[in-house]
Formats: sequence, structure tokens, C-alpha cells
Amino acid sequence: MLLEVPNMTANSHDVNRRVVNKNFRRYLEISERQTFTGPHKNIRDHIITATQAFKQRDLQKAFDVIKSLDMWRNLKNKDSVLETLTAKIKEDTLRTYFFPYFLLAIL
Repeated sequence: MLLEVPNMTANSHDVNRRVVNKNFRRYLEISERQTFTGPHKNIRDHIITATQAFKQRDLQKAFDVIKSLDMWRNLKNKDSVLETLTAKIKEDTLRTYFFPYFLLAIL
């Protein structure tokens, strides 16, 4: 998610788009075509929902969906990992936001 969304934004006008993860992009496209989505059943559904929020630049919703995963309770240093993840999501959200404007300024 943190690699693919900024890449999608940066290469949105490029004919030879570089894909970081084909399976992830395929699941995201399938999810975007669905009219109705149900509750999250597995980790992939959580990540796809967080990615959709991430693409819409909804930082808090993306982080809340990722934070709601059950796997976090198994970590000893959960708080430090979540802080690092929050910082990384903020950084990549800004990158996703500024890529289209940066590319238009160059062109």
C-alpha cells in the first residue's frame, strides 16, 4: 500500500506505467469495481479498504482500519510500531498528494 499508491499517482500520466505489485493492484481494481462491500473478513480486505482511504487522502480512516487488525495485540512493542506506521502513512499521504502537482509543474 505504501509503495503502490504513490507509484500509481506518480505514473498516472505515463504510458509505460511501472507496477510494484501486480496482485495488489488487481485486488484494488476488483474492489473499486464493486458496488457494495461487506465487512472486513481478512487482512487483505482491511488493507484494500485502507488503501482506498489512502488514495482519497483520508489519513485517519486509513490508519484506523490498519490499527483495527487483530495482529497488533501479538506484538510486544505495539506502540512504537504503530507510531512508525503513522509517520510512514503521513509521509506517503503527502507524497501522494504532491505528485500530481509536482508533475504538472515540471511539464
